[in-house]
Parts: sequence; structure tokens; C-alpha cells
Amino acid sequence: MDTLELNSCTGWETAIRCHPGLKREINEDAYIARPDLCLWAVADGMGGHARGNYASRCIVEALDALPMIPGPDRADRVVTALQNAHHRILEKSREISEPVGSTVAALVAENGTAVLLWVGDSRLYRFREGAFEQLSHDHSMVQEWIDQGMVRPEEADRLPNANVITRAVGVEGALQIDRRRFDIHSGDLFLLCSDGLTRELQDDEIAATLAAGMSLESAADQLLGEALHRGAHDNVTLILLRCCKP
Repeated sequence: MDTLELNSCTGWETAIRCHPGLKREINEDAYIARPDLCLWAVADGMGGHARGNYASRCIVEALDALPMIPGPDRADRVVTALQNAHHRILEKSREISEPVGSTVAALVAENGTAVLLWVGDSRLYRFREGAFEQLSHDHSMVQEWIDQGMVRPEEADRLPNANVITRAVGVEGALQIDRRRFDIHSGDLFLLCSDGLTRELQDDEIAATLAAGMSLESAADQLLGEALHRGAHDNVTLILLRCCKP
């Protein structure tokens, strides 16, 4: 089911879409939008059938249970919540003797700054004054090959292991969460998304949609609509966020 949320009461305007796509029976994506916590996140479960859905929901439930306590350690509390979800998913994986996991990309904003926390290949982009930039860095086999100069970025989607990630919440071993802090400017537009969007649309196509100056609802409709038009081979989730005042 396609969903939409609009909230500008706390200085942020938000439009959300979450769609199962056209090839999958179950939507293994999940998201959380808590403007009261200045927290937004996208999780993309893996494991097939309901297992991926279980993993992504564990992440969302852990984040949704965070207390509404202001302070500079809010990002640390998000990390703790993700660690808790990691152990819960690990227990499920061991119980059924099958791998279960999820990516996550979370944005935490406060007092003119933001912290990005991510695991896997769900992404955060920023559109600022005409410049479109990916702020996260994929934890994937293909990205490692790109970083090593073995393949060019434009070749990535054609490679047989393009969907193999190297980190996930709930996978055996210690959870490694990357973190990036940056300033927020009034008018900044952010896109959190699962790879169901970025496997269908190139970065320059997404940037062109955001540069068109349409409302967030219309931009979200256009991005999802184009992904569906191209086959939407995976679940598609996207959150558009515009900062009205940092």
C-alpha cells in the first residue's frame, strides 16, 4: 500500500512513500517518521518471505520506543536501539537456523546539525542549492569494487553481485554502524530511501525531479511512479524531508 505523510509543525516538511513494488509478494521495507524526536529512518529487510519483514520491523520498533528526551546524545540512543534490534534479529536467525537481517539509514536532527547513521545500502541524499550528493556510502560488494577502482560506477547495476551487501543489522558478529555529522541549512532537502528506488533510477534522474521545484508530495509521487514504470523489481521506500528552519 502506498502511504503519505505530511508534517511541517516542527520545521520539517515530510512526504513518504512505501510500496511493495511489482515483483515481490511481501513488503520487507519499513520506515519510521518521528518529527517529535527529529528522527527518520528507512530499513530494508532481507531473508525472503516474512523474515526480512521481521528484521526491518524490529529496527523500526526499537527506534519507535526511544524516549522523548532532548539532548546531544540522541544519536547515541539511536545507536543503542539499533544494537538492541541487532541482538533481537540474531536470536530469530539462530532460532530458525536461517539468515535474517536488514539495512538501515537513519537521520537524527537537532539544533542546526544532523547525524546520519547507516548500515548496508539504504541511502541518504542531500539536495542543496542545486547540488545533489549522496551522504551515505554503501556497504556492498559492488561499492568495494568501485572504491578499489575495479569497476566504474555506471557498470555497478549490471554486475551479478550488485545486490550483495557487506553489512546488515542482525547478521552474525558485532554490528558496525557508520556515522556522519553535518550542518543543516534552511531549505535543505533530504532523501532517505531503500535500494528499490536507486536500482530503478539513476542519481541524475532523482536530482532532476528534486530540482523541478514541485511540492514534496508531487516529487514523491513522481519518484515512486517512475520506479513502478520501470518494473519496481524490489520494494520501494522513500522519505523526502525539507528543512524549513534549522
